[in-house]
Amino acid sequence: MSEKNGWVLDIGIHSEHSRRQVNETKMLLTFISHIGTGKTITAQKMGELFYNMGLLATPQVVECTVADLLGQYVGQTVPKTRKKLQEGVGRVIFIDEAHRLVHGQYATEAVDELIQFLTRPSHKGKIIVILAGYTADMHNLISTRPALASLFPEEITFDNIPLDDCIALLAEELEFSKFTSEAGFLTNPSSPDYGKVKRLFRAMQSIPRWSNARDIRNLPRRILGGFLGSIDYDCAHQARVISAAHITDCMGQMITQQKERRTATASNNKTASSQQPPGRGMGSHPIMFSPQPATPPPAVSTSYALRAESSFSVADNSASIRTQGQGLNSFLTSQAAAVDKGTNGPQNDRNTQGQNASSADIREEGVFDVVWQELAKTKKIESARRVLRDTEIK
Repeated sequence: MSEKNGWVLDIGIHSEHSRRQVNETKMLLTFISHIGTGKTITAQKMGELFYNMGLLATPQVVECTVADLLGQYVGQTVPKTRKKLQEGVGRVIFIDEAHRLVHGQYATEAVDELIQFLTRPSHKGKIIVILAGYTADMHNLISTRPALASLFPEEITFDNIPLDDCIALLAEELEFSKFTSEAGFLTNPSSPDYGKVKRLFRAMQSIPRWSNARDIRNLPRRILGGFLGSIDYDCAHQARVISAAHITDCMGQMITQQKERRTATASNNKTASSQQPPGRGMGSHPIMFSPQPATPPPAVSTSYALRAESSFSVADNSASIRTQGQGLNSFLTSQAAAVDKGTNGPQNDRNTQGQNASSADIREEGVFDVVWQELAKTKKIESARRVLRDTEIK
């Protein structure tokens, strides 16, 4: 018999009736819990259990996350999801961080393929699928994807590790490193120091995103790091006993650090949400992000400002002029000829300027006012550029 928080799996290994009942039902479960409560280990134990019953071809568990199901481009998600599910046939497939299937175009495609795959008669009783995620996020997923609620009726909740078990795990981790607590208070529930440690663990669990076993395993590293840094290595007989004051101080430091990180994360999320432009509700997949405003071009150096303005004006005019037809082409030809003749710019005599004006200032039909004004501006800039060039040559 295997029991986890009230959910009882009472299936006799040698019971043909039990095997037939399970074979007639697709084993589709959701693991809802906080971080570090043993979801992956439980899935591995379930693989061994059902393999020993003859319900699975192998005790191996296919572990993946939602990132292994989603594609990076259009058309990639469905084949990736199908391939991963096909890999889990005859096994237990454990999909962690399933709450990420809530939003996004690719997430919708993955959910649709998952439902289609699991409802095929050929897959009935041949695969055990476990969706795992955090409590609030998984509830959001089930409410957002109603098809999953009916397909995954079984829900197993993993609560936080009990406080006494947290202390026992801490003592085991220290003992594994060949250290022990002062007077063995971590194994004595009647000790006042035991009560202090228990209250500190309760404070840790009150912080959002408490990671249970992960944080408990990180705590001995902090404790031993501070302890080893304070001992005298010249004393070969130095006792490997850690005081209660040192342990409680390290736990207090860890609580302060977690609270500061939580505050910083909340502040950053608030700032990011206030600065983020309104999107189209396509989810958090990188390819579905809203486009960001273009970066403005760098300022042009003053020594090359006149030349850059001439280049940009000519380029813009060329793009506009191409839309005006053949009549404007003949006009540009006459303008270019007039500019080529006036190589001395303002130094030309009045007679030459008068002759050029008679041909260059003629405006043909079909030329827009904007185009005419830009051409005149470009002509002046080109003339000034030539004067500067001639001056530099002299």
